[in-house]
Amino acid sequence: MILRVIFPWLASAVILAAGWQCLWAQDARGKIAGLVTDASGAAIPGAAVSAVHLEMNTTTPARASSTGNYELPFLLPGPYRIEVTASGFKRHSQEPIEVRVGETATVDVRMELGAVTETVKVTAEAPLLDESSPALGHTVERHQLENLPIAGDDVMYLMQLGAGITTAQDPNHNWLPSAVDVMSNITAGGTRSGSNEFALDGIPNMTGTRVSFAPPSDIVQEFRVEVAKYDASFGHGMGAHVNMSIKAGTNQVRGTANWLVAPNPWQANTFFGNKALYDLSTGPVTAEKRAQMAPPRKVNRYSFTASGPLELPRLYSGRNRTFWTLGFQGFNRRNPTSTYLTVPTEAERRGDFSALLAIGSRYQLYDPMTITPAGSGRFRRDPLPGNIIPASRLDPMAQRIVKYFAMPNQAGSLDFQENYQVARDNSNDFWQVMGRADHVISAKHRVFMRYTQSWLNFYRDRMFRNEARGLNRYRLQNGVALDDVYVISPSLLVNVKYGFTLFTESDKPFSKGFDLAGIGFPASFVSQLDPQAVSFPQIDIEAMAKLGESTNTDSTTNYQTWGASATQFLGGHSLKWGGEFRLLRDHNYTFGNGTPLINFGTNYTRGPMDNSAAPPIGAGLASFLFGIPTGGNVDINASSAAQSTFTGLYIQDDWRVSKRLTLNMGIRWEYESAPTERFNRMVRGFDFVTPSPVQAQAQANYARSPIPELGVADFKTLGGLTFAGRDGQPRGMFGTPKRNFAPRFGFALRLTQKMVVRGGYGIFFDTLGVDRTGLNQSGFSQRTTLVPTRDNGQTYIATLSNPFPNLLRPGPVSMLTYIGQGVSFQLPARSSPYVQNWSLSIQRQFPARMVLDVSYMGNRITRATASRQFDPVPRQYLSTSPERDQPVINFLTAAVPNPFLGIEAFAASGLTGQTVARSQLLRPYPHFTSIQAPDPAGFGWYHSLQTRLSKRLSKGLSFNVSYTFSKMMEAMSFLNDTDELPEKVIAAQDRPHRFVATPVYELPVGRRRKWGGSMNRWLDAVAGGWQVQAIYQAQSGPALAFGNILFRGDIHDIPLPKSQRTIERWFNTDAGFEKATGRQLAQNIRAFPSRLTGLRGDGVNYWDLSMAKNFHLREQMRLQLRTNWEGAFNHPMFATPNMSPTSTLFGTISSTRGEARRIYAGLKLYF
Repeated sequence: MILRVIFPWLASAVILAAGWQCLWAQDARGKIAGLVTDASGAAIPGAAVSAVHLEMNTTTPARASSTGNYELPFLLPGPYRIEVTASGFKRHSQEPIEVRVGETATVDVRMELGAVTETVKVTAEAPLLDESSPALGHTVERHQLENLPIAGDDVMYLMQLGAGITTAQDPNHNWLPSAVDVMSNITAGGTRSGSNEFALDGIPNMTGTRVSFAPPSDIVQEFRVEVAKYDASFGHGMGAHVNMSIKAGTNQVRGTANWLVAPNPWQANTFFGNKALYDLSTGPVTAEKRAQMAPPRKVNRYSFTASGPLELPRLYSGRNRTFWTLGFQGFNRRNPTSTYLTVPTEAERRGDFSALLAIGSRYQLYDPMTITPAGSGRFRRDPLPGNIIPASRLDPMAQRIVKYFAMPNQAGSLDFQENYQVARDNSNDFWQVMGRADHVISAKHRVFMRYTQSWLNFYRDRMFRNEARGLNRYRLQNGVALDDVYVISPSLLVNVKYGFTLFTESDKPFSKGFDLAGIGFPASFVSQLDPQAVSFPQIDIEAMAKLGESTNTDSTTNYQTWGASATQFLGGHSLKWGGEFRLLRDHNYTFGNGTPLINFGTNYTRGPMDNSAAPPIGAGLASFLFGIPTGGNVDINASSAAQSTFTGLYIQDDWRVSKRLTLNMGIRWEYESAPTERFNRMVRGFDFVTPSPVQAQAQANYARSPIPELGVADFKTLGGLTFAGRDGQPRGMFGTPKRNFAPRFGFALRLTQKMVVRGGYGIFFDTLGVDRTGLNQSGFSQRTTLVPTRDNGQTYIATLSNPFPNLLRPGPVSMLTYIGQGVSFQLPARSSPYVQNWSLSIQRQFPARMVLDVSYMGNRITRATASRQFDPVPRQYLSTSPERDQPVINFLTAAVPNPFLGIEAFAASGLTGQTVARSQLLRPYPHFTSIQAPDPAGFGWYHSLQTRLSKRLSKGLSFNVSYTFSKMMEAMSFLNDTDELPEKVIAAQDRPHRFVATPVYELPVGRRRKWGGSMNRWLDAVAGGWQVQAIYQAQSGPALAFGNILFRGDIHDIPLPKSQRTIERWFNTDAGFEKATGRQLAQNIRAFPSRLTGLRGDGVNYWDLSMAKNFHLREQMRLQLRTNWEGAFNHPMFATPNMSPTSTLFGTISSTRGEARRIYAGLKLYF
C-alpha cells in the first residue's frame, strides 16, 4: 500500500528532473469528474469510466477510486459521452456532456442493478454550475466565436466581455489580430495591465508582457479568461490568465472561407471631422474638402480554415486516430485619420510674431542677445521690438528646416494653435498561418503539435507629406508547441509539454539614411554617427508639431518553455504536482536619439527676467528661428542580449469531501534568476559611499566660491554607478528572492441542486525577468547632451548648425559614467511584487440554461515598484506657500559659480557652464542631476461587485450580460521627490462601472422553425435563416489629472453635471484655477492631488451589431451573407480635455479616441 502511494510521486519526480519541467494547469483543456454510486448512494469502487469525444470518436479511460470518485482530465473541449461499467450493474451511458476549456463538468452517476450487457442511456446534460472550483472568470464559447461581431476579427477582443475586466483600450481602436500591444491592454480583478498571462493550448503565448499570436476566431474552439484563480498551478503573473484552445480535427472534413470588406462610402466620419467639414467659415462643402476632412478608408479581411482526419489513400486512414487543422488569416487596411497639429504661420516663418502680441502682452517675446546681469544671480532681457525678428538675424539652417512644416490650412485657436489639419497615414498589411496535428497513439497515449507564424507591415504618420515624419513597423512571429499525455494507470496521468516563441519587431523612420549634411549639419559631426541610426533630425519646438521621429528599434524575444505534470486520484483527492521552467531571451538594438534631438524651449526668449513665466506659445519657435537651441542630445547606443529564467513548483489537492463540498488547497514556489546581459553591458547599482574621483578637484573649486547654505566641508561628491560583472559586482542585475511561497485555498459548496457558494484566497507573485524589466546600458551607450551656453545665454557655444561641437563616444565605464547627468539604477536586491486575491460568490442555475453569478472580489497589491528620487532638492528649501513663491524661485534658480567647471568628466553633461542653479548644489549628490531607482514601496487595493448572467444556446438564443462595480486605488508614484511614501490616489486604470451584453439570436422564422416551418424553399431563401447579434459596452471614463497647478477653490466645484458638460467646457474652468502664466507654481511642495476621482474623462458607450442570412446549399454546407457594424451608432468617445490652465484651450476637447463607425459586408462559407 505504501509503495502504491509513494511510487506515483517518485515517478513524477523523475519526470520533472529529466525534462526541465513546467506544468501549466493553466491547461487549455477541461475535465469531467464525479462520483459513481448505486441506487442507495453507496460508492462503487473500481468502476470503469470512459469519455468518448462525439466528433473524434476517441476514448479516454479512468477508474473510480476507493470512494467512488473518478476524474477524466486533459480532455479537448467539445461534446462527450460518458460510459460507466461495473460488475453487477447495467452499463451507464450519458450524453451530451459539454467540456469547456479550463472547467470541470461534474457528472455524478447512479448505477442500476442488472447485467452489464444492458445499457441505461441518459440524455441529460451535465449541470451548468461550477461545483469544483472557486475560480472567477468567463468562457467564450464556440457559438459566440462563430457569430458575435468581433472587431477586426481579433479574437482577443472578446476578452473584455466578462465581469472583473476593464480596459484602457478603446473598443473603436480598430482592433486587429496584428495589434498585440492593443489587445494585451486589459486590467483584471484590480491588477494592472502588463501583469496578465496569455496561453495558447495551455502553453505560454507571450512576447514581453503581451500576447504574441492571436489566431483566427474560426480556428479557436473556445477560450477562458480567469480573473481570480486559486489553483496552485497558476503562476508567472498577478493578473488574468487567458487561455485559448485551438480546434482539433474531427472525423469529418470541416472548414470556413471568409471575406469581409469595409468600402469607403460606408465609413462614417469622426465627430471633429464632421465639425470641420461642415464649418462654412473654412469654405463650402466640396469634394476636395470632403477628401481632406474625411479621407478615404478601406479594409479587406479574409480567412480560411479547415480540419479533418488524416487520409492518405491506400496508405493510411487517420479516422478516430490522426487529425489535422489548418488556418490562414489576412487583412489590408488603408485607414488615414484626420489630425490637428500646430505649425508656424506664414508670418511666423519670417520671424513676425506681432499677431500674437496683438492678443495680449503675455505673448511678448524677448531678444536673447540683449541679456545682461541683473544681480543676485539673475539676468535681464529686453523685449523684441514689435515681436518681430529682423530678417538678417534669421538662422539660415532654420529657414531650410522650417520648410518641412506644412502651411496652416485652418484658422486654429485665438493664438493659432491646432491650425493644420491632415489626413494622417495609417496603413497595415498582415497575414498569419497556423497548423495543428493531433494523434492518438492508444487509449492511454495521445500527442499534439502546433506551428504558428504571422507577419505585419504597419506604416503611418506621414504628417507633412515629406520625409520629416513617418514610421514603418514590421513584426514577425514564429511559434512551436508540443504536448504529450500518457495514462500510466487509471489513477495516474502524466503530461509533458514544450513551447517556443520567436517574436521580432522593428520600427524605422521613413527617413532612415537621411542626408543630414544636406540641410547644414557639419560633415565631421555626421561622420561620427551610427549610419543605422541616422534619419531626419528631431526638431522639438515647444507648442509646435515635432519634426523627425524618436523611434528606431530592432527587438527580438526568444522564449522557450518546458514542462511536465502528474495527476493522481486517491480516494476523494485529486492530487496534481509539477513545476515550470522558462528560458527568456531578449535581444534589442534601440538606437534612441541616434539622429540629433534638438529642443527649442522658452529659456532664452522669455523675460524680462531669466526666470519669468514664458508666453503660452511663440517663444520656442522664436528660439528656433534665432538658431539657439535650449537642449537636446544625441545617442550612440549599444545592442543588448539579455536572459533570465523562471522556475516554479507546486502541489495542489482538490478534495471532494462529499457530494456537496469540494475543498481546493495548494502551495506554489517560484524563483527567477536575475536578468543578465551576455557581455555584462548594463548598470547594476549605485555606490552611495565611495567618493567620486572628481571630489578633490570639485571641492577645491567650490571652496573658492561657496554658497552660504552649504559649508565647504559639507560639499561632497559621493557615489557613482556600478556595473554588472565588474569590480566584484555580480553579473545579475539585482538579487532575486528565493522564498516566494504562494499558498492557495478555495471551496465550492452546493447548497441545492441549483445553487453553489464558492470562495477562495490566494497569493500571486509578479515577475522580475527580462520580460518585465528593461536593461540600463548607460556608459555602454553614450549620450552627448546639448549644452547651448555656459554663461546663462551671454554667449552660445552650441547652435542649430553645430549643436554638438564635442561629440562623445562610449568608453570604459567607471564611477564617472554619466556624471553630471540624470542616472537610474537597481537596488541591490529586488522583492517580487505580489497580490493577495480573495473572493466569495453565489452561483444559481435557472431554467432555459441560464446561470447567474454574483461575486465580491478584492485584492491588495504589495511591494509594487515606485520610482524614487534619491537626489532631490532638500525639502526645507522648497516653498510650502499655496501661492507662487517668487523669492524661493529666485533663490533656487539663482546662478552661482559652477564647481564642476573645467573638469573633463563633465564634458558630456549639462554641468559645463560657468554657473549652475543654486538648487543643483543643494542636492545630496550635486554631481548628478537626478538619481532614480524602482523602490518596492508601492501598493494598491481593489474592491468590486461582479455579476454575470449567462444563457447557453437554446431555442436559438444565447447571451452573456456582465456588470462590474469597483474601486481601484493605488500608491505607486511620489507626488513630490522628497515624499517618504507614494501618494494614495485613485488609480489611473480605475473605471467604477462597466456593463457588457452579448446576445446572439437566430430568428425563429423559416423552414423547420417556429414560424413559417412549412414555407417553400424560395420564400425560405428570403425570409428564413436570419440571425442578429450584438456586443454592447458601457464603461466609466478615466480619472483626470492636473499638473502642479495653483487652485484656490473647492475641488468639488470642478466637475460639471452631465447636462452641462460640452466639448467647449468639459469641467468648470472657473472653479478657482489660476490661469496667468506669471503666477504658476514652481519650486514648491505640491499638495494638489495628481488625479481626482470625481472628475472623469469621457467613457465608453459602444455598440457592435451584426446581421447574417444563412443559405443551406446542401448537407454540411451553408453560405452566410453577413454585415458587421462596428460602432454602429457612431457615438463619439471624446479624448481627454486640455488640462493646462494657462492654455487658451483649457477645459476643451479637440479630438476623439479611436475611429468612427465601420460597416463591413461579406460572405462566409461553412463546409
